[in-house]
Amino acid sequence: MVMYSLESHFKSVCDAHPHLKLLESQWRFDEELISKALQNVSAMFPHYSRHDASHSRQIIVNIERMLGKKVQYLTATDTWLIMEAAYNHDVGMVVTSKQLQDMDTAEFDVYVSDIISQPSHPLRGFAEDWVKERARLPTGADSHVFFSQYTQLVAEWFRRKHPQNSAKVVRNPVDEIGLNSPRNELLPKRLFGILAEVCRVHGESFQQVMNLPFAEAGMASEDCHPRYVACLLRMADLLDLDDNRFCPVMINMCGGGLPGVSHSHLEKHHSIKHFRLDAERIEVESECPSPASYEIAFEWFGWLTSEYYNQTQFWDRIVPSQGLGNLPTLATPVVTIKEPFLILEQGKKPNFKIDQDAVLDLLRSTGLYSSKFDSIREVMQNAVDASLIAAWLENKTEILRLSPIDRGMQSILDAYEIKVEIEHDNSKFLIFRVSDKGTGVDFETLKYMLEVGSSSKNKPKRKIIEEMPAWYRPSGNFGIGLQSLYLISDRFKIRTKSRLTHEALSIDFSKKKEKSVVIKKLSPTSVSYGTEIEIIVKVKKFPKSISLESWDKSDSLSVKLNEYDFTQPNSDLR
Repeated sequence: MVMYSLESHFKSVCDAHPHLKLLESQWRFDEELISKALQNVSAMFPHYSRHDASHSRQIIVNIERMLGKKVQYLTATDTWLIMEAAYNHDVGMVVTSKQLQDMDTAEFDVYVSDIISQPSHPLRGFAEDWVKERARLPTGADSHVFFSQYTQLVAEWFRRKHPQNSAKVVRNPVDEIGLNSPRNELLPKRLFGILAEVCRVHGESFQQVMNLPFAEAGMASEDCHPRYVACLLRMADLLDLDDNRFCPVMINMCGGGLPGVSHSHLEKHHSIKHFRLDAERIEVESECPSPASYEIAFEWFGWLTSEYYNQTQFWDRIVPSQGLGNLPTLATPVVTIKEPFLILEQGKKPNFKIDQDAVLDLLRSTGLYSSKFDSIREVMQNAVDASLIAAWLENKTEILRLSPIDRGMQSILDAYEIKVEIEHDNSKFLIFRVSDKGTGVDFETLKYMLEVGSSSKNKPKRKIIEEMPAWYRPSGNFGIGLQSLYLISDRFKIRTKSRLTHEALSIDFSKKKEKSVVIKKLSPTSVSYGTEIEIIVKVKKFPKSISLESWDKSDSLSVKLNEYDFTQPNSDLR
């Protein structure tokens, strides 16, 4: 098998012209110098995947795989740009004291405020302390927690800025990070400006890529093609997917373990079970161990698919020559999840199919709910409806002979009792639990539950209800009530077993975007038929005492307080 190397091609082409040898000399210096500089990325990003020279080399390998024998059609200047961009595109993640001055800007203050505005953000508490100047370094082992949170806060800020910072380093390597890359008049400064723009747009929108020049004068008599180089870099970067991206030593530097998002990225890389990348075809399949890694992989493959689509749509305005041909064909990336977790539709994250905040605003504004706790009434109504359907399915013949006031009707329904429990866990939470012995929720029904307002589309259920006598039919539609629980709770969960399919499921709902809906398959023998829904409601503690600045036993407030008894239904402080 013939191996096509950018390095070998570059050397052979440069040997043909003395001006091109200048490019080769520059590359020899930069390969060594930038590799050393990238070793410092881990100082601020120990919880990230590798962004050192190993990542740069893998990008070059990925481009070699995508091009195959077409490598020979690259100009020396394009090859130089590709290799330099592979090493320089993440050099903006080297954070020096000069870059840290950005933390004194209004832009950084907005970034911290944005974190504070997200109730579910893992750094919200630290960000609040930061703004109030309470983020103080503790002593002992707790100091590591402080450093970990500080590092995460600052790292995310510089991650967002690193494409722009990489461009700054390329233009002024010594001033920005002390990188002594040799620059002189033998190579046009314009070429480094082109390289800087290629590095900048690797993290920008595709429109920014298309704003780069199609062609520029290169070294000697050849041209270079910034737009094409930028596209190769973006594809190769997205395709660095294998399971060696995380360094075990760096993971141990994190002490208490990787932050949640980083751990999900680690699982994403470890979940790759099939990967093909060559000049003909790109194929990738992933089997994720958790819902969090499934969502990360799904999102990553979405970026890959979008980038591929954009490039192929404009390929005639990107590729320099016919000899370089087309991109390899991208097969639709496949993302699955390991049992016991389940997904509803291949390639789609389980979640409500309308915007949660929008529907909650709608519920409040329309008066559909006079109180936010009306959502509990709907949960109880759903339990009643499910119980009525279950009783019908198992006692259809007998129910048809009865009337609503027959004692036999009560005897049938007694077998489908609904239990309501309220529990206090000695903290600031109430646990509200409704359990029934109704129909339960199967996999297909769950799809309708998550598509708000689509209960009427559930044809099997609708057919069952239409067979019932008018006086017996359930009154509610399961769907909007489930969504409305976010009015009172950020999280709730369901354990259920279907009487129709005998499937048993555990479904966790969270308003936090990174958790969405988590579905687990349970052993049918571990769950009884029906549904149990548990809602965790945050409540304010009742004060143990009330302090008053003055106390006059004769004033009206004192009299009322002395007579007040909260256990009496007519007791009133008005």
